Amino acid sequence: CGVKSNTVIMSDVDLRGWQKTATITYDNTSLDERQMSVMLHVNSKFDAECINLEVKMLTPDSLCYEEQVKLTCPATKKIPTAGSIDIEIPYRYGVRLRKKGLYTFELTPTQSVAGIEGIGINFQSDN
Repeated sequence: CGVKSNTVIMSDVDLRGWQKTATITYDNTSLDERQMSVMLHVNSKFDAECINLEVKMLTPDSLCYEEQVKLTCPATKKIPTAGSIDIEIPYRYGVRLRKKGLYTFELTPTQSVAGIEGIGINFQSDN
């Protein structure tokens, strides 16, 4: 009846400049269709207009899917020097993970990105 279920899984990254792979492990317990968004936890040093990522997904039955994506970052208000905010960027709509079990997502920037403290994925499904 229109209620959405969210599961957000985050991974910390190097504050000096994110350049190494961040790994997200998601335990899929439902075969429902869902939306997936990339979540960024950013500080005042973040000023990217877009982020180029290599996304790799390993399924419970060991299939591997890889793609390169360019995510456009929404304009953000000035972040206080000692503060941080979360940014949500749509990634995929209408996704159906076909197997129950553990899915591993590896997110790797194609170049170093300053100001990101953590990255994750919001798995949102209609219940």
